[in-house]
Amino acid sequence: MKQEKYLNKIIICILCFVFAGCAVNKNVEENTESEITNTVESENINKAKRDSSYKIEIVNTADIYELKVQDLPWFETFNFNVIETHTKADSAILEAVTGWLNVVYTDEIDFSDSTYLDIMCHSDKYLSFCNTFENSSPPCRYNLYQRDYITIDMTTGERVFLDDLVELNEDFIKCLKYNKNKLAKPGGMGRGISRTLDNNTPEEILEKLQECTVTNEDYLNSGYICPILYNGKEPSDYTTKYTALLMKASFYLEEGRLIIVIPENILPTTLGIINISVDDIEPFLKVEKW
Repeated sequence: MKQEKYLNKIIICILCFVFAGCAVNKNVEENTESEITNTVESENINKAKRDSSYKIEIVNTADIYELKVQDLPWFETFNFNVIETHTKADSAILEAVTGWLNVVYTDEIDFSDSTYLDIMCHSDKYLSFCNTFENSSPPCRYNLYQRDYITIDMTTGERVFLDDLVELNEDFIKCLKYNKNKLAKPGGMGRGISRTLDNNTPEEILEKLQECTVTNEDYLNSGYICPILYNGKEPSDYTTKYTALLMKASFYLEEGRLIIVIPENILPTTLGIINISVDDIEPFLKVEKW
C-alpha cells in the first residue's frame, strides 16, 4: 500500500514537470515570435523615435489600389516599399515617393536592383524617411545609390521642404560655416562632413541648397544634366534623368537635428553631410524646434 502511494506521488510529480515544460516551451515560442516581429519592425523603421499618435505600416507599391488603377509605365516591372500611416498625410507620401518615377522611368534601363526604406524621424510633428534605390548595372563600374529623402508635416498632411523650416539666406550659410566644429560626425561608409562649406562661397552653397526646396520632378524638368558619366558623349535619358538625381542636395530630420545631404560626386564614397543641432540655427528657424 505504501509502495503504491509512493508510486502515485512519483507519477504526479512527473506529470507536473511535463505540463510545466510544455507551458515554458509555449511561452518561449510566443516570446520568440514576438521578438522576431519586433526585430523586423525595428529594422523597418531604422530605430527611429516612435513617440507619435499614428502608426506606420510598410506596404508595397504593387499592392496599392490607387497605383493599380493608373496607367503608370513602371508599375508592372518595378515595385518597392512605401509608408502608410492611415492619416491625411498618406496622399502626400505616395505622391512624393512615386511622382518623380513617371518622369525618369524607362524600361530600356535597369532602374533599380534593390530598394531600402529607412525612417529617421517619427514624431507627432514630422515624419522623415528615405528610399534608397541601388543600381548595380550603371554605365560605370560602381553601384549607384539614388537616395530620395522626404519629410512630411504630420499635422497638416503636407510635404515640407528646407525653406519651410529655415530662412535660406547668406547669413544662414555663414552660421553653418561658423558652427562647423559642432557638426556631428556622420556614420556609415562614404559619409563625411561636407567639404562644400570649405570649398564654396556662401552664394554657391545657397544656390546648392535651393535644390532642397523642390521636388525631384521639378528638379528633373528644370533640365539639369549630370555630365560626369559620359565625358562629353551624347547624353541619354539615363544621363539626363536618373543620374541627375544622384547629385541633388536634400535633407532629413532627426530629433533636435537638421541633416543636409550634399553629394559631392556620384560615387557612394563622396556623400557630404551637414548634421547640425537646431539649437545652433535657432535664429533662422521658421517653425518650432523639433
